[in-house]
Amino acid sequence: MQIFNKKLLFIINKAEVMSKLKRSDVFDIINEERDYQDHFILKKVNSDEYTLSEWLMIIRKYLSDAENATIDNDDMKILSSIRKVAALCVLMLEENGCVARNNELKS
Repeated sequence: MQIFNKKLLFIINKAEVMSKLKRSDVFDIINEERDYQDHFILKKVNSDEYTLSEWLMIIRKYLSDAENATIDNDDMKILSSIRKVAALCVLMLEENGCVARNNELKS
């Protein structure tokens, strides 16, 4: 498997998938997914033209993939789909802005 960041260890088997990770490791994996999206996917589409509703439909599709994988008890596919969802959520916020928690609480 080709990776962008050689320092990251990638999950090889189910036993490793089910182990707990530190938050920083999870964010590293999500960042790797974002790098993948930037390199391979965003060259083909103009992500800044999507509305918030369209982003939610795209995210919902990958979330649906994760839900469907529960039928087969396919933990690898579930976690892979959730990694994609997390990275897509980050991309959506990059393109549209993000409300900080402290600003949200003032409302």
